[in-house]
Amino acid sequence: MPGIVGIIGRGPRGKYASDVRAMVDCMRHEPFYKFGTYINEELGIYAGWTCHPDSYADCMPAMNANKDVILLFAGEEFSGQSAGQPHKAETLLQRYESEGEGFLRGLNGWFSGLLVDRRNSMVRLFNDRYGMQRIYYHEESDAVLFGSEAKSILKVRPQLRALNPQGLGELISCNCVLEHRTLFPKIFLLPGASLWTWKESARPIKREYFNASEWENLPPLEEGEFLSRLSQTVRAIIPRYFHEKGQVGLSLTGGLDSRMIMACLNPAPGEVPCYTFGGSKDMLDITIARKISEVCGQTYSVVRIGPSFFSDFSVLAEKTIYVTDGTLDVSSTHDMYFNKLARGIAPIRVTGKFGSEVIRDHTMFNAAAVPGGLFTKDLEEQAKKAVATLDDVKKGHKLSVAVFKDFPWREYNKIMIEQSQSVFRSPYMDNDLVELMYRAPIGARSSNQPQRGIIRE
Repeated sequence: MPGIVGIIGRGPRGKYASDVRAMVDCMRHEPFYKFGTYINEELGIYAGWTCHPDSYADCMPAMNANKDVILLFAGEEFSGQSAGQPHKAETLLQRYESEGEGFLRGLNGWFSGLLVDRRNSMVRLFNDRYGMQRIYYHEESDAVLFGSEAKSILKVRPQLRALNPQGLGELISCNCVLEHRTLFPKIFLLPGASLWTWKESARPIKREYFNASEWENLPPLEEGEFLSRLSQTVRAIIPRYFHEKGQVGLSLTGGLDSRMIMACLNPAPGEVPCYTFGGSKDMLDITIARKISEVCGQTYSVVRIGPSFFSDFSVLAEKTIYVTDGTLDVSSTHDMYFNKLARGIAPIRVTGKFGSEVIRDHTMFNAAAVPGGLFTKDLEEQAKKAVATLDDVKKGHKLSVAVFKDFPWREYNKIMIEQSQSVFRSPYMDNDLVELMYRAPIGARSSNQPQRGIIRE
């Protein structure tokens, strides 16, 4: 999956250079990826990246005019995006130079980054406020290793290849590992909105630049004002995600979430290719999506399971497990297959993912009881413990549980597959929309309430 890797630490010259190259190599899942390394031995920086060609991050390493501020960036950023503007990560350097580290609060998207400020002998590692663009890390006495995939660390630190029983129990019961743990006991996830700073020290100063309480304490709006703002907001933000005309496809289903995207976008005829994943027969999603595409004048295709899925199953299954760091099993092999084919339609994939959770308070963030006798007693105990842990995790503001816990922990596992094949986007995680939903009138997000004023059927 496209991302960044690195080692920040002091030592003899060249100590970590071969390690960082190996870290990059193990994240090159497709031959079309762009990749490279950046090394500054004076500051103890050994870093690298992979990215999709022509993507937002395809300008690494980004540098200012004096080449004394360097940025490695993974993911995308959408604040203030409009037609005709440059859509590359290098533009973020201007914001950093004018605003300092405070520029992070204004960023809107899923991202992680490493910022090297040679003028001040300072290094900053950061991620988006949700933690949707993952950073795994491992701390040593004289260095910190980080990467967008856990395997990048395991590649150069094989002694860390041990399973965390607590994390494994959580994966079995909850379909994800909870609370920024991972499947590996000495590798952890960087929490959302993290800003780690190194300045003349091997140990980082750890801070957060945003906290969910800032949104949770916003006063609710009156129903009429809320619905008006909601309608205005979705119509304003959705075009941001279709900026690259001819390069963006819409994964269209029969659900409200993707239909609302199409209605708010109102594309010109033939502007947005639409498609639906399906089997040999047309299901309701396909029937509805095909009709919507026809009404809106867009091309439409069904990406179906074909003979190659079965003939290539073993390769696809192994890749599914490998790309997702073992957080998905062979039952998700079809996702790898579909997303590989979807890239042939458009290199950028927009979906209605997260719409039901953000706008309508639906949730699938639940735990399942584990049948007795299936695992060892110790693992059974960990799986049972995970149910109680999830109950604690889900306490608090429902929207915060969804966007700051459910999505970056549970939903991210499949996003790893999707991002490995194409640039993946969902407007429903746009900061402007999420912030507004915190101001919804009491009960407005209830799954039992009709949604009025957003889109007319």
